[in-house]
Amino acid sequence: MPRGFRISARIDEDQNLIVFNISGDIDSKALVDKWIETYASLEEPWLYNRLLDYRRADGLVDVNELERFAVWWEGRTQGIDYSLKAAIIVNNPLDARRVHTVDSLFPRDIRKSFDSLDDALTWLQENTARLACG
Repeated sequence: MPRGFRISARIDEDQNLIVFNISGDIDSKALVDKWIETYASLEEPWLYNRLLDYRRADGLVDVNELERFAVWWEGRTQGIDYSLKAAIIVNNPLDARRVHTVDSLFPRDIRKSFDSLDDALTWLQENTARLACG
């Protein structure tokens, strides 16, 4: 029996971070719809790093849906000079390697995979502090 898909988004304005928790069998359209809804709610979404937690999810995100988000994102950030960090928490080594297959769709993202929340948050905080000082 397939597990139901769920996604939640939490915006941490103090740390300029959006945490997406994804679980169940991935519904790519619903996932991208939630990303767009969440980022559309922010005045300057390019200021927010992202943490995507896929540890309780199964399946792959459809490339056509990722392309749809990339087109929307490019339109939303056109003319803005920014750089984002994207920490992706995965539940297996194959998904860890797949993280970089979409790098060309999001050229301003610095993407890295993790197998723990603590490691992902540490990386996001270290890089953010380094950029602020830099």
